[in-house]
Amino acid sequence: MEGWEGEGDKGVVGAKETFVEMVIEIGWDLANVPAYDSFLCALVRGLDGLLEAIKFVDSMRDRRCYLGVRFLKVALDECVKYHDVRTAQFFWEVLVEVGRVLQPSTEMYNLMIDLLCYCGDTDDARRMLDEIVYRGAFPDEVKLQADP
Repeated sequence: MEGWEGEGDKGVVGAKETFVEMVIEIGWDLANVPAYDSFLCALVRGLDGLLEAIKFVDSMRDRRCYLGVRFLKVALDECVKYHDVRTAQFFWEVLVEVGRVLQPSTEMYNLMIDLLCYCGDTDDARRMLDEIVYRGAFPDEVKLQADP
């Protein structure tokens, strides 16, 4: 799966084909989370990738096949690129808050806080700033001084 990640639209098509073949041949398996991660990292970078990724994340969540930190980082980067706070909040909620599957890094918190502030949602930005230490990540000095 990782081979498709840097291939643009061709990679998205190839990743989808490979993913479907994998699920048909071996089914859904928690041991394949790294492959699911790679698939979604390729998918999210394609045309309408964020929307497509939402569908697959929902499907994987239904099968209790949660994703890794790498996918969340790539998805957040794409959300920041397109100023898509709603999709970022969806991924955050599924993988961090409700699913409690991932431990986000300080960098991921910073991406979310920046995106929330950019979109004018200072209440959620403050909430995240408050919970960052509780979850084991630590805000950098710039974030603390900026105070949304």
